[in-house]
Amino acid sequence: MIREDTNEILVVKEKVSMIKDFWKIPGGHVEFNEFLPQAARREVFEETGVETEFVSLMTFRETQEYRFGLPDIYFVCLMKPLSYELKKCEQEIKDVAWMKIV
Repeated sequence: MIREDTNEILVVKEKVSMIKDFWKIPGGHVEFNEFLPQAARREVFEETGVETEFVSLMTFRETQEYRFGLPDIYFVCLMKPLSYELKKCEQEIKDVAWMKIV
């Protein structure tokens, strides 16, 4: 999750999604031997082209038997943007935008 002084959040639409035209925060999987702050920075950059700095962990949830009978832990991190130009990942992302929080 990324907020700016302008009260905006960075969101993406994935190309493959169960819900059509669903906006969500950027995210993905933590790689082997990768720490959470590194994973958050990498995933945001890969999906949106925006460089960020990890600020804090905001919340998390754990689901048992998520896929293939395995658990899933999902973290939401507060990130500070270091750049603002958007460049979507052509393979994964349908659209990327700074969206006003009302």
